[in-house]
Amino acid sequence: MTNKIFKGLGIILSGVCVLLILGFVFADDIVKNRLEATINRLPANVIFNFEDLSVNVFEGTVAVKKPELIINEEAQKTMAFHFKLQDFILKDISFWDYLIHNKIHLTHLILDDPEFTYVKNDSGSTNTVTKKKKGLKDFNKLVKIDSFKLNNARITIFEGTQDSVFFDTKDVNLAFNDIKFDKNTAEKTIPFEYSDYEITTKALEFQPGAFERITLNSLKLTRNHWEVNDIKLNTIYSKTELSNKIDHERDHFTVSVHKISLNAPEFGLENRWFYFKTDLVEVQTPSLTIFRDKLVKDDPTVKQLYSAMLRKLPFYLSLNKVQIKNGFIKYEEKVKPGKHFGEVTFEDFNAQILNLSNTYKSPVKTELDINAVFMKTAPLHAYWTFDVNNEQDEFSFQTTIENLPAYRLNLFTENNLNVRLKGRFDKINVLINGNVDDSRFTFEAKYHDVKVTILNKRHVEDKLLTGLANIFIHKNSKHKNNNYVEHHNRVERDKTKSVFNFLWLNVKEGLKESFINGKK
Repeated sequence: MTNKIFKGLGIILSGVCVLLILGFVFADDIVKNRLEATINRLPANVIFNFEDLSVNVFEGTVAVKKPELIINEEAQKTMAFHFKLQDFILKDISFWDYLIHNKIHLTHLILDDPEFTYVKNDSGSTNTVTKKKKGLKDFNKLVKIDSFKLNNARITIFEGTQDSVFFDTKDVNLAFNDIKFDKNTAEKTIPFEYSDYEITTKALEFQPGAFERITLNSLKLTRNHWEVNDIKLNTIYSKTELSNKIDHERDHFTVSVHKISLNAPEFGLENRWFYFKTDLVEVQTPSLTIFRDKLVKDDPTVKQLYSAMLRKLPFYLSLNKVQIKNGFIKYEEKVKPGKHFGEVTFEDFNAQILNLSNTYKSPVKTELDINAVFMKTAPLHAYWTFDVNNEQDEFSFQTTIENLPAYRLNLFTENNLNVRLKGRFDKINVLINGNVDDSRFTFEAKYHDVKVTILNKRHVEDKLLTGLANIFIHKNSKHKNNNYVEHHNRVERDKTKSVFNFLWLNVKEGLKESFINGKK
């Protein structure tokens, strides 16, 4: 009897072993067929090609040779996205979860040397996005990846056609931890969740429009800190070429920044609006040169004040503090034919900006506290505040400039106004309270030995006009208490001009009244 029992158990165990062996033999084919069936159920505009697909259930691996993913724009039937790779292997896969629980779980996913190409086409973009989201929702599996790495990737984005590069970068390295994708995350702008990330790249190039190009040397983005190094924004044409190509005034830019860093950046969706916020932005050693050719026809469009620009952004922005360190700003303006033009400079430019945001509620205000050296010699301090929620765009701007030799202004006045200055401004105080329509200012100035020389077209003194001008110029401010002259007046804003033109109109009116209009 005992022998029969053992014999029966032996037969059962043998049968189980045979079934297990058969299971392992056929499991590879079963899983492979399931994977191919999943690929075949992808939306019609999504194509996944490969030379070979192999599965080893016992080792928990899937190997794909030369995979290629193509997503087409359905409306135009043209390629929108292309991804290709030589080979990749998925290891430590739980096939039990895949077969029984309809779940894909990967311990590690590493892609080496991939190439991504995307053709950016605005026409029909909303419809395309909707269809892509629908395709993601139709993928009804839970996907979990403990660690995902992308090594040495090449990413290229074209503008409309593959003849125009919009964005290009090499050596992209990307890592995400604890990725989760399911039907719920598929509805989000970023269709997956993650616990941490790190993105690095070198030699990035980006062309945001027809006139400028942005490049950077390197960047590193993590959940807690972002850092971008050696950023440049330059107009792709020379100053003369730009003037020949445009119908209305447009600034020519030469911009460089040594480093931009952000602390604790956060982004996502809130009430279907994208948001971005960070505690601190540091801008290290920025250099900005702006050239404007005033011989080109004015741009007649209405220019918004900064409060309106922030208020009307199509997303939520919250930058608690922005610090600009050791900057340089030069503004060049050409008003006459020829190679010469006027310039204004700000060196050793340092600023702290608080509450740069469109999410704060009144009475919180955006505050700019600025220190710089004006025209190479004069210390300048400015304090600027506005409430982004104020529909009238009310603001307050006050500045103090000290110890300014008048001749330093000749870099601007000789070329643009045919005026040469002598003398010294000991101190200038300006307070401007304005809004979207107009402003009222208080101008105080202490100066001495101011004299003007009127120049002719050959930049030679016109003695007659110089003599007449100095009859009306008050050379000193000693006729007032404390040796200051003080004036108050109103300025109407030209809404087709920039914010800084509005501030300048107040300063110019104050200077004119101080020198010409007599004592007040």
